[in-house]
Amino acid sequence: MVANTSETNVQKPRRMGLHVMRKKQKIRGILIGNELLRIESIHRKVPKWIRYTALLIISIGYILALLLRLNEEELWLWVSAISVLYVLILVVVVRMTNEKNPFIVTEKGIVVDPYLAELWEDIEGYGWETFKGFNRISLSAKERTCLLIVNKGRFQRNLEHIYNHSMLAQYGIFFNSEQMAKTEVIFSQFGIRKIQESRQPSIS
Repeated sequence: MVANTSETNVQKPRRMGLHVMRKKQKIRGILIGNELLRIESIHRKVPKWIRYTALLIISIGYILALLLRLNEEELWLWVSAISVLYVLILVVVVRMTNEKNPFIVTEKGIVVDPYLAELWEDIEGYGWETFKGFNRISLSAKERTCLLIVNKGRFQRNLEHIYNHSMLAQYGIFFNSEQMAKTEVIFSQFGIRKIQESRQPSIS
């Protein structure tokens, strides 16, 4: 039984590594196609040294927090709690300081490196999502519209799974009316149907 558990623990990182490698290959394959459209992220790029410094400080804090409680009887509870908090903070920092890469459409598919990569044959349809009022993305009063990508299959890779909003909103990819019109023409050329009109997220 122990051997099976150990084997499973070894296989998980391998599967994850293979998934990352396949995604990188997929991104490269899409980007070799002729570029048809590029939408820049509204987020500002953060210098890499700031990102690495923040990650280092968080990691040092995590290690110190563990060392302070080494003699506790219920050490495993403390380790579990602080580890969950560490991972959550890590995810937030990485997302806030990651490189703000553009949304790129080529004759092969669409990419936001390293998060999104869809070949044309993998896309079921698309729609538009409008963020305004209490649902606006930034502190500005500006209304923003983002692309909804629906991939084939049950699991939706490009929607966040709490409120089903487009993941492109998190990456700061928004479209003006001219970019929306161009996107619709391109998607139509590749046989991708529009599955819904523009929607506004419900207030949660």
